[in-house]
Amino acid sequence: MHQTNFQMKFRFILTTFLCATLFVHAQQAPKKNQSKETVTTTQVTVKDEPKSSGNERTIKVESSVVTNHSVTIDGKAVPYKATTGTLPVWDEDGKPIAGLFYTYYERSDVQNRDKRPLVISFNGGPGSASVWMHIAYTGPVVLNIDDEGYPVQPYGYKENPYSILDVADVVYIDPVNTGYSRAVSKDIPTNKFFGVRADIKYLAEWINTFVTRNNRWASPKFLIGESYGTTRVSGLALELQNNQWMYLNGVVLVSPTELGIERSGPVDAALRLPYFAATAWYHKALAADLEGKDLTAMLPEVESFTINELIPAISQGGMLSTDKKKAIATKMARYSGLSEKVILDYNLNVPTDFFWKELLRDKGFTVGRLDSRYRGIDKMGAGEGPDYNAELTSWLHSFTPAINMYIRNELNYKTDLKYNMFGSVYPWDKTGDQTGDNLRQAMAQNPYLHLLVQSGYYDGACDYFNAKYSMWQLDAAGKLQDRMSWEGYRSGHMMYLRKDDLKTANNHIREFIKKALPKAGEAAKF
Repeated sequence: MHQTNFQMKFRFILTTFLCATLFVHAQQAPKKNQSKETVTTTQVTVKDEPKSSGNERTIKVESSVVTNHSVTIDGKAVPYKATTGTLPVWDEDGKPIAGLFYTYYERSDVQNRDKRPLVISFNGGPGSASVWMHIAYTGPVVLNIDDEGYPVQPYGYKENPYSILDVADVVYIDPVNTGYSRAVSKDIPTNKFFGVRADIKYLAEWINTFVTRNNRWASPKFLIGESYGTTRVSGLALELQNNQWMYLNGVVLVSPTELGIERSGPVDAALRLPYFAATAWYHKALAADLEGKDLTAMLPEVESFTINELIPAISQGGMLSTDKKKAIATKMARYSGLSEKVILDYNLNVPTDFFWKELLRDKGFTVGRLDSRYRGIDKMGAGEGPDYNAELTSWLHSFTPAINMYIRNELNYKTDLKYNMFGSVYPWDKTGDQTGDNLRQAMAQNPYLHLLVQSGYYDGACDYFNAKYSMWQLDAAGKLQDRMSWEGYRSGHMMYLRKDDLKTANNHIREFIKKALPKAGEAAKF
C-alpha cells in the first residue's frame, strides 16, 4: 500500500489517535462570577536562571495557577476550581527530569472529596496533547464550532453544558513534548519517555505524585484515554495496580487502538468492511434498499457477513474457487460502495487508504481518515490515497487558537513556550505492547474495575468493528462481560465534536461512573 511521507508521519503521530473546547463569551470575556488567584510559582530552568514572570521560554518543572469558575450543567450551576501548572517527573535518584503540564478541575462545593470520583484523562498520538478531550468533550468548556464539528469564526470557546464535572473531578495530562510538557534538558535520554512501556512507567509514577499531592488516595479513580491514549490507559491500569498499589474503578477507551491484540492476515483485511459500509451509507453510495435502512439497522447484516463469510473466504486464499470469490466480491461491493472489479483486483483485501481515495473519486472528493464525514480535494483524481487528512486540518483549524487563548486568558497560565498540539516523540519504541492483556489482567485482579468503550462509526483509523473485536478477544473466556460495555456514535474518531454525540457520550460516561461506584459497604470480591 502506497503512502506519502506526510501520510506515514500522521499515521504514526495519530496512531490510532488522539486522538478529543472552549467558550466565546463576549469574545473571550471572563465569566461574571469568575475570580483569578495566582499561586506562587516555582520555576526550574535548564540553566538555573532566576525566577521570572513566566513570559519566557523556560521549563517549569513545578508551577501552579489557580482560578475559580462556574459552569451550568443540566440547568444547574456547578462551581469549580481550576489548577493549571506542572509537576515533576522523577528519575531513579529522585531528581526531576521533566515537567508535565496539567489542568485539574475540582468541583468546589464538595464537602467530602474521599467519595468524589477523579477522572485522569489522556489523549494519544502518542505525540499528542490532552487538548482534544479537554476543550471538546468532558471539560467545562467546548469549542466554538458548528453542530457537526466544523470550524467557525471567531475562534474560541463556550460553556460545556454536558461536562462530567457535575459528577467527577478531572485532570488532563500532557506527556513529555506535548502541550507545555518538556524534559529539563536535551541530555535526558528520550527512551525514558518515548515507548509503550517507558510511557506507562513514568506516567504511573507521575500519577502517584499527583494523587499524593492533591490528597486523592481515598477517591474512586477512573482513567480515560483516546486513540493511542487507550493503549496508554490500558497499560496504566495494571501498572498503577501492581507497582503503585493504586486500584481503579473504571477505564474508558475512546476510539481504541488494537491494544496489542493480534489481528493480522485475513482477520485484519476483513474487519474493516463494516467501517466501509458505514462510510458509504453516510455518503449515500450504497444500493437503495441499504440506504433505506437506518445505519444501526443496516450494519448488523454487514458484521454478520464479515465474521461468517468474509474471514473464511480470505483465509482460503488461492484455494477459493473463482465463482465463490466473485460471489464474495459482489457482496463486498454491495456493502462498501466500491466496484466489484476493484475488490477483485485487490484480492478481497482493499486498503483503507485506497478506500478513502476511491469512494467519492467520481465526485472529485476524498473522505477523511479519522472522520469519514469530512471531504477533501486532491491535486489529482488518480492515486492510491488522499493527499492529506481532511478532518485533521479542519480540527486544527478550530482547536489551536482556542487552547492558546483559553490557557492564557481564562486559566491565567502565562508562558512563551509553544503549546505543542503534536510534539516529536521519535523514536518511539513500539515493542512490548501487551496493553489489552494488561487491562484484562487488571480487571481479573480487581472486582471493582469496569470498562466502557466508545467508538464513532465513521472513524477509519480506530474503527468501531475493530474495537468490538478487541473486546471479544480481551475477554476470550467471557468472564468479564458484566463489567464491559460498548457504545457507538454517528461521527468519527472524536465523536464528541458532533453536538448530539457530545451530549450522549458524556451521559454514557456519567452513567458509567455512577454504575462503577460500589454500594456502601460492598466489598471487592467475586
